[in-house]
Amino acid sequence: MILISILGLAFAQPSFLDLQDRYPLLYEKRIAIQPRPTRAGHLRFVGSDLEDPQWTALYLHRYRNLSESTEVRRALLDLIYRCNQRLPSEVWDTFEEEPPRIRESIVEMSAYSPSMFEMASQDSDPTVQAALIRVIAKSPQSPSSFIVESLKSEDLVVLREAARAAHQRSRKDAVPLLSGLLTHEDPQLILRALFALSKLDPRHAKEMVHTHNLDQSTHHNIAHFAASLL
Repeated sequence: MILISILGLAFAQPSFLDLQDRYPLLYEKRIAIQPRPTRAGHLRFVGSDLEDPQWTALYLHRYRNLSESTEVRRALLDLIYRCNQRLPSEVWDTFEEEPPRIRESIVEMSAYSPSMFEMASQDSDPTVQAALIRVIAKSPQSPSSFIVESLKSEDLVVLREAARAAHQRSRKDAVPLLSGLLTHEDPQLILRALFALSKLDPRHAKEMVHTHNLDQSTHHNIAHFAASLL
């Protein structure tokens, strides 16, 4: 209980106004600092000195300021996470009102919990659904049945993540759905589905290679991997 209380206070104290009073010069610098573009094209706040948990209140204040762009707010979420190795519960208070890019980031940076699953699983945006699948893939206590259900989706982003997650959570009941994806038009999805099948049921995967002549695919990566299963 003491540990939980301390963690809760880490986000509540000091407030951003306290920080302004205590460190006026540093406050002015950090409230104005901007993230830099990375090689991957994302924005990121750079500098280990910024990753100080006591400044979380200021970063959260900036995140709540809707005058910041979506990409800057995503970078602020990332900075808050780096400061504390988790997101404060306050971030979830406005989850449903946020744009998809923000909701995706919140899910991606959150540990699995029944409450986050309830909110994220009802989200209709495919990028949020995909982020939830990635969380479930690495969370043994999460309901992996959601992965199997997601293999019935018509959205390519969701299908790709579900195909990869199916073998990560050892869902052998996903084999029929994965097999059905081998005739999909998307090469990356076919490759992920075949790889998952090779892990879940190697013999069946080999049969599917013969059935669909995947070793003769015009897509090099599919043909090369399919041939390695024979």
